Amino acid sequence: MWTSDKPLFIKGGRILDLVTADIITASRASAIRDVPGKERLCASLDIRSAPLANEGFATYSFPRLRMLATLKNARDSETLPTEPHSWHILSSQKAAIDTLPSVGSDAGLFGPTSMLAGYIAFFDAE
Repeated sequence: MWTSDKPLFIKGGRILDLVTADIITASRASAIRDVPGKERLCASLDIRSAPLANEGFATYSFPRLRMLATLKNARDSETLPTEPHSWHILSSQKAAIDTLPSVGSDAGLFGPTSMLAGYIAFFDAE
């Protein structure tokens, strides 16, 4: 039973706490605004592997000065990459790896690439 010290958080798919709802809305808007800069950053660093959402993190390692210069350029530039590049989707879940190619995605288990330092899976491998 919900009480005053443990109020209902979501009802009918809507967040009831207005402060929380506003923070989530602002966070989503910021993430959308950041897309062009992230596109520039990934293209400049040749980052092409990423995990499925909510499955884990891909970690990369770049020389400090190169990373700093690339971050500054991605932030300050308005130019988008001329060609979108393809992505390799990482997953520890065999079902996802088996399904993604059927929708045109390149997918596979973590495997080291030039700058991909690691993969932190949220789930044990199937």
